[in-house]
Amino acid sequence: MSFMKNDIVMHADMPQLGIGKVLEHAMGDKVRIFFLTVGEKKFDTNFAKLVKVEGDQAHHPLLDNLKIPERGKKIEYRRMEELIQAFLEMAPDGFQDTQYQEKFRTKKVELHRQIVEWFEKERLQSQLAEKKFSEICQEALEAVDKINLIAPTEKKVLKAALSEESNQAKFAKKLYALLYQDVDLRVRFNQFATCLHRIEAAKWTIQTFFLFMVYPDKYLFMKPTTTRNAAAAFSFDLKYKKDLNWRSYRNLLAFGKYVADELEKVGGNLQPQDMIDVQSFMWSIAQGRLV
Repeated sequence: MSFMKNDIVMHADMPQLGIGKVLEHAMGDKVRIFFLTVGEKKFDTNFAKLVKVEGDQAHHPLLDNLKIPERGKKIEYRRMEELIQAFLEMAPDGFQDTQYQEKFRTKKVELHRQIVEWFEKERLQSQLAEKKFSEICQEALEAVDKINLIAPTEKKVLKAALSEESNQAKFAKKLYALLYQDVDLRVRFNQFATCLHRIEAAKWTIQTFFLFMVYPDKYLFMKPTTTRNAAAAFSFDLKYKKDLNWRSYRNLLAFGKYVADELEKVGGNLQPQDMIDVQSFMWSIAQGRLV
């Protein structure tokens, strides 16, 4: 049987390996396969009893989004169990760890509560109806300033953009639409991205900050270098592009769901309360310290 890149397979004599993904076309009788349980393995198809897997059994969040390196390069893979152990070495009590709670969670939760008050749906509707665009923009800037998620240089970009009166109505209206418009997230995301481009504030951090802080139970914050390093630690392909785009953010959300689901399987003190915990776990793994 011949195997092609991206085929999903199992080893009939080694079912403990689970499903794997073919990394490149079989060269001669050799084939490279990535397994969730052990990482990359090479087999001789003359001897290994490999069988193709199809249908629902062929899908897994990581295999569906696996970051496949250039030909000849090996995937630097660490199993989820290893990553969890690394996090527990930094935070022995998991998400209940006192140091983690005090330094990395409490401030985000407090800001979330403040932002929910500022950007409460009916309040925003009233401000928009009364054309209080400047007030909405000022509160957005205050929210951004209260935490160090966005770099100072990018905060200045947003501040400069919103200092222009002609930009304030655009931003305020699209911020409301991003948070509350009754359409698909993809549409809201793209509308807000278009707005940021027009006011010359198109940064990933600005694009994703408000979704994350208003809805930390559902959405993630994109800090390009840190987030990409986190995804690389899990061998997860974000399809990242510098320009704001829905595909990259959609993949980030899939990445977050994958990590959240894996942590929920462990449970206990690693049961995430929301995406604040999930993001802190991912970033801490990437940087080798609590984040």
